[in-house]
Amino acid sequence: MLSTNDRLKTSCKYAFAALNASFITHILHPLDVIKIRFQSIIEKNVIKIIFHLQGHDGSSRNIVPKYQSIGSAFNEIYRSEGMRGLYKGLIASIFGQSLSRVIFFTM
Repeated sequence: MLSTNDRLKTSCKYAFAALNASFITHILHPLDVIKIRFQSIIEKNVIKIIFHLQGHDGSSRNIVPKYQSIGSAFNEIYRSEGMRGLYKGLIASIFGQSLSRVIFFTM
C-alpha cells in the first residue's frame, strides 16, 4: 500500500508530465501543421503525376508546389487562415501527447 507521500509523488509525476506535454505541444504544433500540409501536397502531386503518366489526365501542365519553404508555408497559412489555421487539431494533439508522456514518465 502506498503512503500518502508516495501517492502525492506519483500524482505530481502525472501532473508534470501532462503539463510538459501541453507546453511543448503548444510551442511545436504550428510546425506539425506545416509538416502535415507539405506531406498532403506531396501526396496529391504524386497522384496527379501518376494519373498524367497513365493517360487519365489530359493536361500536361507542370505541378507547382503551393509552398516554397517552411517560412512561406507559415506566412500563407497565417495570411489565409490566421492563427487558428496554425493551431488546427491542437486539443487532440495535446490529449495524445499528454497521455503518452504520462505513460512514459511514470513507467
